[in-house]
Amino acid sequence: AGGGRGSQSVQNRARRILASQVTAHNATVMQELGEAGVDRRDVMTGASGRRERVLEERESHDAAARLQAQDAVHEAKRRKEAQTPQQRLAVRLKAMGNKRRN
Repeated sequence: AGGGRGSQSVQNRARRILASQVTAHNATVMQELGEAGVDRRDVMTGASGRRERVLEERESHDAAARLQAQDAVHEAKRRKEAQTPQQRLAVRLKAMGNKRRN
């Protein structure tokens, strides 16, 4: 009557043992194949395309960040070199004074 529950436990344990053996075997095979095996596996599973897309996205993001930083530097330099309203007024008054003298 209680035998069904025990066999379920045995099946689960057998599944876990098989899974650990398969994982160990796969790790050994990948270690023996080295980098070429990893590349081939990634191509077969489609992971290589994803890796390339991630690298391209990261590079484009870095490039955009660099451009944004350069723009910020140029804007800060422009603001630093720009005349203040007081300086513009002084230049205008000086020009008006020169017109009156001539």
